[in-house]
Amino acid sequence: MTECCTDCEVYELGALVKTIATFTDPDSTTAPVDPTTGNTLIDPDHVFLDVTAPNTATVTYEYLVDGNIHKTSTGIYYCNIDTTPGAGGWTYRWYATGNGQSAKRGAFQVTS
Repeated sequence: MTECCTDCEVYELGALVKTIATFTDPDSTTAPVDPTTGNTLIDPDHVFLDVTAPNTATVTYEYLVDGNIHKTSTGIYYCNIDTTPGAGGWTYRWYATGNGQSAKRGAFQVTS
């Protein structure tokens, strides 16, 4: 099994792993506001998620294109990643382009 991190969450093979991305405007504090940062929640022009399973190519999802990314509310998006493809270290990267441009990486382990 390939490890991608030493302190990340561990899931069983076949689990759905919910990843969440929050997009904010760091220069604004008008409603709606992210309670963690105090910044205004915004919807970026384009929202993407790259997912890399162990020993596979990266798959890119785009909001409103393939149906894998869902919007909870303004500025908050999620995707349930199916871990059936394999055990080991998984990585993901949320990113937005245009208005609200930003990026965030994450990782988790899957055991069989």
